[in-house]
Amino acid sequence: MDDRGEPVVWLAASDTPAYFLPARSASLPLDDRGLRYGDGLFETMRVHRGGVPLIERHLARLRDGLRTLSFPELALSDLEIVQGCVETARRNGVQSGFLRLAVSRCGGTRGFAAPSSASWRMIAEVGPMDGPLDMPAPLACVFAPWRQDPSYPGSRLKSWSALDKVLAMQHALAVGADECLFLNTSAHLVEGTRANVFAVVADELITPDMASGPLPGIARGLVLELARRSGMTVREAKLPESLVSEASEMFLTSALRGIVPVRAVAGHALPAAPGPVTRTVRQLVEAAIEQAAEDSAWPPETL
Repeated sequence: MDDRGEPVVWLAASDTPAYFLPARSASLPLDDRGLRYGDGLFETMRVHRGGVPLIERHLARLRDGLRTLSFPELALSDLEIVQGCVETARRNGVQSGFLRLAVSRCGGTRGFAAPSSASWRMIAEVGPMDGPLDMPAPLACVFAPWRQDPSYPGSRLKSWSALDKVLAMQHALAVGADECLFLNTSAHLVEGTRANVFAVVADELITPDMASGPLPGIARGLVLELARRSGMTVREAKLPESLVSEASEMFLTSALRGIVPVRAVAGHALPAAPGPVTRTVRQLVEAAIEQAAEDSAWPPETL
């Protein structure tokens, strides 16, 4: 918080040193390509005990995505970004909540072609978590009325341009559902609007493979690691729409909300929501986040 007790954000750019400023004073110039074209990426992370336990994974995905977009190299180390993010949480008094780190391309002339001399801008904002971190209420899902193309590179990026997710959520809410799931052009399950999806079929934990087009979710990767380490049978595969009728459990994975049970998909009720596998996976994930928070040894020195 600033001297008035109002939220502050952390801003870094290619042409200025990083600094903090009141959130109400933060703005984007008209030549910002994130504002104009959605030419930018973001990461939404969980703040826990004043730190950001999985931030290294988020930054690795962010840098991979920026390379895909041929962004100029960020003139900040991971440590500098981590310090800026954690200090943003500290200054705002957020011990448990979210942190959104956004990067946009700026500069150059109008037009879709990215200028070779473009600069970048990064901003971090934090806020408290909406609701408790207990097991979320099971969700009712529907399928989006259009298909995702897994060959489109943007499907694997946390892009500023999230209009497909906005439209999908509008559709879900309009038909009385909580979440929308996407199928790809081959009618294989992909993901939700804000989460990856897992199903339990015949004692096997399965999730769409990367060739199906899902975002490489941070929580998705963590679940795969922990489930395999615990001895579960885990598989990444192409999952047909009909899988829903075979599943005994389904859940969504989100870096912010963790494990979210699914109670129904397209009117088909799941036998267990949350079921025993869902509960076990959630316990594994929450324990890993707690351990990561202890190992982080935050907060670092104030910037």
